Parts: sequence; C-alpha cells; structure tokens
Amino acid sequence: MAIERHFLGRKEPLLHAAVRWLSDQAPPDKSRGVWDLSDWMLVTAGSRAGRRLQELLADQSREMVLLPPRVMTVGRLPERLYEPGLPVIDDLGAMMLWIEVFQEASSDCFEGLGLRPESVHRFDESLDLAKEIIRLRQELGGEGLSIESVGLALATSSDDREVARWQALAELDERWTAKLASLGYSNLEQARQDAMEQGTLRCEATIVLIGTLDLPGVHRRMLEHMDSAIHALIAAPIEEADQYDTVGGIRPDAAESIFIELSEESIAMVDQPQHQAEWVANRLTCASGDRPALLEQATPEQVTIGLGDGESGPMVLRHLEAHGVRGRLPTMGAYRDMGPAVLLERIGAWLSHAGREAFTLLIRHPDLGDYLRHHQPPPESTPPPPPEAPTPEAPPEAPPEAPTSEAGDAAADGTSASSDFLAQVDAYVAEHLPVAFGPPWPDRVSGPHRLQAIWDRMRELAGAEHTPPVETLRPLGEWSRRFLEILDRVYGPRELDLNDPNDARFAQALSAMRDRLVEQIPEISQTLESPPITIMQAVSLTLGRLGQDGPASPGDPQAVELLGWLELPLDDATFLLVTGFNEGLIPEAVSRDSFLPESLRARLGIQHDQRRLARDLASMRVLLSPWRTCYWIAGRRDADLNPLAPSRLMLRLAGEALARRVVKFYGHEQWADSGSAVMEPPASTPRPLLNLGPDNQTPLPESLGATAFRDYLACPFQFYLTHILGLEMPDDQAVEMDPLQFGTFAHAVLDAIAKVERSQLGESDDLLAHLDAFSRRWLERQYGKPVPVALELQRAHLMGRLHAPVRWQWKQWQEGWEIRHAELSVQRKLEVENGTLVVRGRVDRVDAHPDGRWRVIDFKTGDKAISPEKAHRGESPVLEGDWIDLQLPLYDWMLRGQIVPVDAEIELGYYSVPSKAAEAGWVPVEWTMDDLGDALIMAERVAEAVLARRFWPPVSVKRGRMVDLPGLMSEWALGSKQGVVR
Repeated sequence: MAIERHFLGRKEPLLHAAVRWLSDQAPPDKSRGVWDLSDWMLVTAGSRAGRRLQELLADQSREMVLLPPRVMTVGRLPERLYEPGLPVIDDLGAMMLWIEVFQEASSDCFEGLGLRPESVHRFDESLDLAKEIIRLRQELGGEGLSIESVGLALATSSDDREVARWQALAELDERWTAKLASLGYSNLEQARQDAMEQGTLRCEATIVLIGTLDLPGVHRRMLEHMDSAIHALIAAPIEEADQYDTVGGIRPDAAESIFIELSEESIAMVDQPQHQAEWVANRLTCASGDRPALLEQATPEQVTIGLGDGESGPMVLRHLEAHGVRGRLPTMGAYRDMGPAVLLERIGAWLSHAGREAFTLLIRHPDLGDYLRHHQPPPESTPPPPPEAPTPEAPPEAPPEAPTSEAGDAAADGTSASSDFLAQVDAYVAEHLPVAFGPPWPDRVSGPHRLQAIWDRMRELAGAEHTPPVETLRPLGEWSRRFLEILDRVYGPRELDLNDPNDARFAQALSAMRDRLVEQIPEISQTLESPPITIMQAVSLTLGRLGQDGPASPGDPQAVELLGWLELPLDDATFLLVTGFNEGLIPEAVSRDSFLPESLRARLGIQHDQRRLARDLASMRVLLSPWRTCYWIAGRRDADLNPLAPSRLMLRLAGEALARRVVKFYGHEQWADSGSAVMEPPASTPRPLLNLGPDNQTPLPESLGATAFRDYLACPFQFYLTHILGLEMPDDQAVEMDPLQFGTFAHAVLDAIAKVERSQLGESDDLLAHLDAFSRRWLERQYGKPVPVALELQRAHLMGRLHAPVRWQWKQWQEGWEIRHAELSVQRKLEVENGTLVVRGRVDRVDAHPDGRWRVIDFKTGDKAISPEKAHRGESPVLEGDWIDLQLPLYDWMLRGQIVPVDAEIELGYYSVPSKAAEAGWVPVEWTMDDLGDALIMAERVAEAVLARRFWPPVSVKRGRMVDLPGLMSEWALGSKQGVVR
C-alpha cells in the first residue's frame, strides 16, 4: 500500500500539528466522552518526542477518556511488524560465534581480507574483527542490504582486490549464518528479511510516521511491503514536496536546494566549551541593555538547550546550576561510569597488574569502602606474630600504648581495623614505598596483621586463588559468574529507598550490570561459550556492552531541557539555544571506514555525507520556524585548545556575505584572549573586514614548494595561511591513516621499488612479495607491534592497488627503462623583477632509457584516477591564464641542466594508483616547449605576487583540492600558532 504523505507546514510545532491531524482523522466521540486512538501506532525519531506527544494527547483529551495509541521510536518499529520464526541471537552470542568461525576459517579467507591468520587467531584481534563485521552487518542490514548483496554489486568491478575482499567476507558470513541456523537461532537482519520475503509483515494499527527525516532503508522496504494504512507527517509546506521521498524522508539531493538564512544577531562566537556553557547561562539569566533575560520572557518549559556535542551536557548543567537554573539531561549518566561498573574495572586492573597504584585506587572506591568497614574481621581474628626475644645489644621495645576508649569500644564490636583501613594502607605506603601492595611485609612494618587482614579480604572478594597478578584464563561465562559473586558480596546487604532519586539511579545501574553478566553466562549451547580470556578482557567486553546507556532522568517542569541535535526538530520549545555549532558536530563528522568508503556508501545509498547534510539542513529549516527564536553558539577551540571550524551550515553563503560571516567567527581576538565568554562584542569596537586580512610583518619564506603555486592560483589568502603563517589542522582522533598518511605510506612502498635488487627477482610476483614484506615492516616501525587491525586492512587495501603498478614496472624494466632517482629533492632559484624565490620539489621518480629519453613520474594514490592535463590546465580565479597547477612544469624546469640534460626529451605524467584497478596506469601529458614556457611565466607572476604580499581577498571556489578556509583559519584567528606550525 502506498504511504500517504501529509505536509503540515511549519507554522506551529510538528507534534502540535500532529495532534490536530489525529483529531481530524479520528475525532473524539464527545457523546461517549471517549477519544479512541488504540488502533493507531505513532512513530517518532526519538523517545523524548514520543513522551511529549503523549503529554499533548493527554492535554487534548482532558475532558474525556483517552484510549491511547502505541507510541514508539523508529528503532523499535521493525520488530513490531513481524514475529520472528526463530529466536534472535544477541550481540554477545554473535561475537562469540564469529570468533569460533575465525578459528575454523582457512588461511586463504583471511588473506582475501588482507589479514594474517595468526593475528586474527589472537582473542583481542579476533574480537576486534568480530565487532567490525557485526557493525558492518548492522549498518548494511539497517539499509536492507547484506554482505552478500554488496559482494554481488561489486562482482562486475574491475578492482579485483576489492572483489576478493568482499568474497572473503561473504564466505565468512555464510559460515556464520550456517552455524547460527544449526543452533536454532536467527539474526535480526535475517529475521527482517525473512518476514518481507515470506509476506508475514502484519500490523493491525494505522501507522503514522512523525517527522522521520532520515528513515533507514530496511524500514522503508518493510513499510512498502505492508498492507496497513501508513501516513507520514512532514514539517514542510506542500511546495517542498519534491524534496521528500515516498516515506517522508528528506532526499539527499535536496541539500542543493535548501537555503538557510541565519541572522547575525542569532549567532554567538566564543572560545572554549566552558565559554559556550557560560554564554547560555548568561543569556538565560542576565539582561543586556533593553533585552531581558530569556527566563524573564519564558518559563523553563519553553526553553531548550541543544547539544551539538553530547558530551558537553554535564558541563552545561554545572554552569546552569551556578546561575540558579535547573537543567535536565535525558539520562543521568552512563551505567559504565557508575559504581558497580567502576568497581569491576578496578578489580580487574588490580588482579592483572598487582601494582601499588591499582590496589590503592581500588580500595578508595566508595562502595568497596562500605564493604570493608562492615565485613573486615577484627584484629583478634588474625593475631600478631609473637615478639622476637630481645638481644643483649638492644633493649626490648616498649609495649604499645593502650587504645583510647573510642578505639577500644570499636574493637569490641569488631570494626576498628576496618574503620581506618585507608589510613593504615596510606601510612604503610608512605613509609615503605612498596612497588606492590601485599606480603611479605617488611620486618618493621606497623600492624602487619591488619594489613594482612585487608589483603586477605580483598583476595577473598576477588576470588583470587593466587597472588596477583593473576594470569588465569577462563571463558567469559566463568568470569561473569565471578563478577556476579563480587557484586552480590559488595551490594547484596545494602538497603535502598527507591523513592530516593540517588538510590533509584543506583538500583538501575546495578540491575543493568547484572543483566549484562547474566546474559554472558551461556545456557543454551556451549558453542556460544568464549575461548579462555584474561580478566581484563572479560571486564572490557562486559563494560563495552553497556555502551552509553543510562538511567532516565526524572521529569521536572521547572528544569530547562538539554537535548541532542537529532531530538531538536520535534521539540516544541519557544526558545532554542544550540551549542557546539561546529563542523564535525553539526553535521556529524563522517568516520573513515575500510570496508565502506564514502564512494561506495554513496553508490549503495547508505548513510553518507550528502545524506547527513541534507538531513541536518532539513532539521535546521524546521528549527528556524517563525514561531521559535533560535541562538547558535559556536566555539573556536575544544577543551584541549585544538582549533575548531564553524559548521558548514553556517557558511552556506557566497562572496562578501561569506567573508562577513567568517569575520563573525574569527574577527574579535579579545574573545579568545579574555578567558571568559562574552555575550557580544562591545558596540564601540570597529570590525572592518580587513581585520581578517594578512599583515605586513610576518617574514616571507625564502623558498616555496612546487605544489604551493597551485594553492596561490586557487586562493591567495589560503596560500597565506598555509605557506606564510604555516597553519594546519591537526587530527588527534584518528584510528587509522588519513589520506595524507596513507599517501605517505603508499609512496614509501613505491619508493622501495627503486631500492630492490632486480637480479634477485625472478618475476613480477617476487617484486610484489618484496613490497608486501616491506609494507609490513614499515607499519611496524611506524605504529608499533602488533599493528592494529584497521591499519592491517589499509595495508591490504594498498597491496591490492599495487598489482597494476608492479606489473607496469616489470614491463618498463623489460623495455629498458631504468630507475635513476626516487624521492629526489631538487631546487632552483626563480628570479623575478622584485626579488628571488627558491623553488623546491620532491620528485617521486626519474627514469631514463638508453635511447636518451627521460621520464618524470608523479604517483597519485587517491581513490580516483587523476588526469594530469585536467589537474594542471584550467582558468585560475586569481591570475589570467590557463594554468591552475604548475607542479609538473616546475619539475621539468628544475631537473633540466641539473639531473637531466637541458635539451633532453622528458616525458611528464602521473601514475595513478586508485581504488579501481582498471583505472590504474601511466598517463603522460603532451605539452610542447611553448606550453612549458607559458607555465614558467605563470610561475614568475605568482612569485612576484608573493614577494609583493598580494594575499587578499579570499576566493571562494568549488574545487576538491581546496583546503577548508574556516578550518585553516582557526588558530591564526585566535592569535596563536602554537602546536600547528610546521
């Protein structure tokens, strides 16, 4: 049945419009005083929106009885549409089954993935790979795809290595699925697919999708297979209907037609995260001139704070509390950060390392302190050793002083040794400085029986049969039983008052931990049992499964709500303040994926940058509805003082408007230096556009790289930032090589060809094997042992790309070509009217042929093949001429007369090593000497402009090689280059 779309406009909050729409579609029976919505199923993007919708329905039906609809989130919808034929395996069982598959798989299968079998057979590495494949299956399954279907889609690809990778994945997936079926289980993705294929999707209720801007692919397919009535309510006018798909989601290509207009008054720029929080608190509580504080205009329920960075919530709460404002996060922290989880983590660390620090940190856990105070045996239970007989040289020690009455009373009920156990341990550590806590005790230690009692009690609690460190390997199920015993001993006697919010929160954390541990004890089949692992591996696996789940915060009508970005479009607050309005947060950064690069994501139609951008633009358009007032707060630096860039949603402008918006972000240095958040710049402070421009004091470089000329021809100001000020954007969050690092790795491997002894190679496969071994050694030297799985996958991906260049190189040798130079550094003075610049370059390869020909090769390792003609020729927006890159012509000019005879025939070109093997190859250019002369004239004009300091104004161009202007400017605009100067 076709899904009926309803465009409700943006004149009121979508949830309010949805209630009115429901009232029209299913009118209340006023004669009976009943509003029956029991046959309706309402689906929202987030749980908070669902709760708010139920509140609005209750308000609407205040004078009658409401038979409520079923309200759920998008994530829960699919499992309400079918009954699985077999029980569905949980995530832990799936991981354990994958590990078993890896143990049984052939070496050829792992080699197809580019992995060494011996590395995958280690538990940590096999667990990482299992998590990666489960994540991949879930993402594909969420879009209605499978590993097999992607493999079939790539079957016609010319990239043999990529095809082999997915074939290996499909083989492993087939084995895993067969094992799962033999156990009588299914998996979530297969259960959904079976329901569609078998036609068992059922829903008696009328389904209403409310504001679901980005519905996953599998949801779409399931809904399209339904016979039920389905409606999609969209917060947009009918004139925008062509921007939405058949299920009410925003189309990815709609991003090109959505324009966002933000007033300058609605944008605030501050320095660090705490300044963003302070800005929000000030705006809520402090008046400014004729403008009242927001909480003087509205109640807390009418204000929402949006969190672009979800981790900033607790900090915002603290700043609100300091200003007398109550705030409310959806959850009260993550379970894995609460007492029971932290206790297991500290016990695992102590048993694994046995260091003094691990033990003292463990006994400082407040819950464990309560346990020791109530359960440690009295001193009498462990009598002190008898004193040694005095020697003639030394008189007997004086007897110990009698205890005070307070200590004596405590000893009577058996608590003295535990009431001050921390003081005892600290005194021992301060006096004797042990490497590890535990026996044998020094001869002169005070109260060894008390320290021994603490030690024995801790070992008993942890179930340590041997003195730590414990090297015992046990299956996960056995560790889980041990963890349950620990929690029962520590928390079992505790009495809780569930009416107390803190006790209720703790009870939820303890229950969540217990549920995870019980799930890890296999009951159905030993096949799901894990191989023997260490205690820290068991702890890590257990806590990792808790994720970021946490107990829900209690409702509070006097608290300002703090919501994540994806929850905001369905929020109905009159005032909205969005923090973290920075690139990488809004829109969220696209993480690199070895299996699903951006190009393949776009081809498959799964979550990719364009789709995410369209969703966030559509969300922003909803947030800017006329009934709401919005403020957008962006930071210049993160908590570690790393520079940030403004969200690209803020910069969808052109020309001078873009420049002024950039000034809004970077143009007032006092904000960054003052150390405090400023509501807005002083009215008397002039902010001319040229405040952003280059200065005349920074020294010019004496030399420029050949590629720098390209940057000047694209944008003089970006050239100034990168090549004069030396600014760059560091990335300290990467878990795998970024494109620049990958290119460095690839060039190092290609450079190894020049150093090989050809006489030791029998065929091209020998060269490939040599490069394979070299690439492994290079990674180990660069990143240490063992090499992470993500980097191994990238290495395998590169080796797959190198088949074509290796075969080509072998053929060149057979044709007489010789490698004369690799990674050759060259330079030459370029003299112009107003001075001299040294041009330098690093040439990837210089080859020569006995007949006098020369060849200059520049290797390109990007995902797509590049034409050197297209890369070099075009219309520059800066200087008149038909050159946009001068790299190869400058190489020719620098080499002649130094490395190559002046009148030699030089063949210039690129050798592309792209993802698709069929696109790899040598592509020379066909430039005449006149062409090269024109290029040198253009280089001279660039040099003259640089020496004349012509770096303004910025140029806005759409070209893939351009570096992001706001990102590059951030540290310079802050008035500091520390940490980013090359």
